[in-house]
Amino acid sequence: MVVLAPSSQWVRTLPNGKLPDRKNFAHYGPDLQGRVKMWSQSAVQATALSDEFAGWPEKPHISSVQPL
Repeated sequence: MVVLAPSSQWVRTLPNGKLPDRKNFAHYGPDLQGRVKMWSQSAVQATALSDEFAGWPEKPHISSVQPL
């Protein structure tokens, strides 16, 4: 089994330093624009990470492979 997961360092680069979740609704309350902006920024960063993961088989960095 291969598990692809972002590092905690990468997660800290996301808005609010964490993955978006349902708690964002309570955090942002009625600030729909703020919540949408945060989720949109996170989605853009996740897409970039997905592209990086997709390119890994072509140029593998074996040093980034860790046992579970």
